Amino acid sequence: MREFLEIAYVISIFGIKGEVRVQYSCNSADVLCAMKNLYSKDGKIVYKIKRAFPHKNTVILGIDGINTVDEAKLLLRKKLYARRKDFNLKHGEFFIEDLIGLDVIDVDTENCYGKISEVLQSYSNDVYVVKDNNGSEILFPAIKPVVIDIDLKKGFMKVRPIEGLLEVYADDKKKAED
Repeated sequence: MREFLEIAYVISIFGIKGEVRVQYSCNSADVLCAMKNLYSKDGKIVYKIKRAFPHKNTVILGIDGINTVDEAKLLLRKKLYARRKDFNLKHGEFFIEDLIGLDVIDVDTENCYGKISEVLQSYSNDVYVVKDNNGSEILFPAIKPVVIDIDLKKGFMKVRPIEGLLEVYADDKKKAED
């Protein structure tokens, strides 16, 4: 598991005091605003955050040592990272990147549906895109009745598909073959 996780992308300059507007890639603006430091991808550059606040669908960051528009321009289009250990995940919370590649196994039949290839984020719940060896996809909603267990160490997610879910994909597959 990587130590540094992408958390933001600098999209523009904000004002004349060297602040930048970032698009965040974490659960909420509050998560980013709570960070004391951000980093370069390898962690060699530390950006000490002196001010952070939500602004529309973005976050405005004031970074120690960056006080002018010209200094802020050097950060444009850069990704900013947070250290994994700076997060206090609760039981049952995971980083999306840690879910990618997990085997998805039926809790009742032990059938392996494939591996998680992507996580789609929506307002109501995330959706796990699971690809089998043939490249076919099944979408599993990330809700408690469906996701029974996640074990990152053993590399699997146990699921109980909701009634009718697999039949939809079987019907689609049959139509494609006809």
